[in-house]
Amino acid sequence: MKFKKIGGWSFIVGLIIVLLIGLVPKIMGSNWWPIVLIILGVIVGFLNIQEKEVTKFLVATMAIIISSGILGALGQRLASAGNALIIFTAGAAIVVSIKAIISTGKN
Repeated sequence: MKFKKIGGWSFIVGLIIVLLIGLVPKIMGSNWWPIVLIILGVIVGFLNIQEKEVTKFLVATMAIIISSGILGALGQRLASAGNALIIFTAGAAIVVSIKAIISTGKN
C-alpha cells in the first residue's frame, strides 16, 4: 500500500515538473530536470502500471511521442512541456516494456 502512494506521488510530481517546464522557460536551461523526470517515470512504471494496463499505457505513450511534434507549431513553451512529457513517459515506458517482455517470456 505504501508503494502505491509513492508511485502516485511520483506521477503527480512528474506532471508538476512538466507543467513548470512549460510555464518557466528558465528551467529548460538547467540539467537536473531530465534526470529527475526519468527517475520519476521509472518509479511510475514500476509501481503504477499493472500487467492489465500495459498495452493501453504503451499505446498512449506512443501517441504522446508521435503527437508531441505538433506542439512546436503552437509555441516554444508547449514544445518544451511536450519534450518534458516525453522524457517523463519514456522512463515509465522502458520499465513497462521490460516487464511485458519478461512476462511474455514466462508464458
